[in-house]
Amino acid sequence: MTFNKTAIIAGALAISATVSVADSARVGAGFSMFGPTVEAQIPLTDSLTVRGSLAAGLSATGTTTADGLDYSVDATIGATTLMATYHLPVGMRVSGGFLMSNTSINGSVSSGGGDTIGGFVIPSPFTVESTTEFANSISPMATFGFDIPVLGMVLSTDVGFVNTGGFDVTLTETTATPVISAVDATALSTAEATIESELSQYDYIPYFSLMVGKWF
Repeated sequence: MTFNKTAIIAGALAISATVSVADSARVGAGFSMFGPTVEAQIPLTDSLTVRGSLAAGLSATGTTTADGLDYSVDATIGATTLMATYHLPVGMRVSGGFLMSNTSINGSVSSGGGDTIGGFVIPSPFTVESTTEFANSISPMATFGFDIPVLGMVLSTDVGFVNTGGFDVTLTETTATPVISAVDATALSTAEATIESELSQYDYIPYFSLMVGKWF
C-alpha cells in the first residue's frame, strides 16, 4: 500500500512539472478547429505562461441550398490566438485570451427571378455575392485543458469557447444590369440584417485543440 501511495504521489508530481521558469520556451504543433496549428509558449512563473498560436491552411469549396437557391461556397479557415494560461496541479490548465479570426465564407447565387434571398423577393434575374465573417475582429476566448508529459515531450489539449459576437454578412449584386436597387434601395441591407439575425445563435462557438510540444 505504501508503494502504491508513493507511486501515485510521484506520478502526480511528474505530471504537474510541465512548467518551469528554468525553461525558456515551448514550441508545438498540432491541430485545432481552425486547422493545422503551431504554437509558442513562454513561462512567466512556475504556474503561469503566455502562449500564442497560428492556425491556417484549411479551405473548402462546394454548394449549399437555402430558400430553394443553390449557393456556390468558398470557405477559408484560420485564426491567431494569444492567451494567458494558469497551470493547476496534475497537469490541468485554464486559459483566457483573444482570437483574431482569418476565417471567411464567400458565396454566390444566381436566379432567373421570383426567388427569395434573405427574406426579400427579387422579381428579376440577378446574381449576388456574399461574404460572412466574425462580427468581432478580436474575439474573447476561454479554454480548459491538460498537459501530459510523453517521452520528453508534452501532449496538450484545449476545450472551450470563442465569443464571435455573431457574424457580419455583406451582400453585393454583381449582375450587369442592377435589379435589386431598382426594386428597393434597401433590399440588400434588409437581407443582410435578416441573415445576421438568423446567425445570431452562433455568438459563441466551441474551440478545441490537440498539440504536441517540447520545452527548450
